[in-house]
Amino acid sequence: MMKRHYFLKITVSLLVLSLPLVAAAEDFDGAKTLVCAAVLSAECSAGETECFIGAPWMINLPVFMKVDFNAKQVTTTKLNETTRTSAIRHVDQLAEGGTAIHGSEANFVWSMLVAHGTGNMTLSITGEGIGYIAFGACQPGK
Repeated sequence: MMKRHYFLKITVSLLVLSLPLVAAAEDFDGAKTLVCAAVLSAECSAGETECFIGAPWMINLPVFMKVDFNAKQVTTTKLNETTRTSAIRHVDQLAEGGTAIHGSEANFVWSMLVAHGTGNMTLSITGEGIGYIAFGACQPGK
């Protein structure tokens, strides 16, 4: 458990250091397409006492995602083994400076939060008796 904690700290620190020092809030407010990268994820199941923590690809989550607000969809990039697309059902601008993006696919619902000041991203996906969470960052994309 302690190793996981250090892995999380190191991963998040490297991610933060790789981001531009100053990010414009308008880059993350839903006006521009974003490319997001997940770097750490967790999978938790009902009835289990511990969650699996590791790289997103280890639990079949995409590493890179394109968030296209104009097309209202999130799509995995060409770097993933299979292309997945999910419709954006709702976008909220939060008072404290974040964009919340929501959708659903099959028997799952998902939400993504992108912080305006940093581009940091948190993605949660929930289904009956199971939940996934991924942490990463987004940047303006094409």
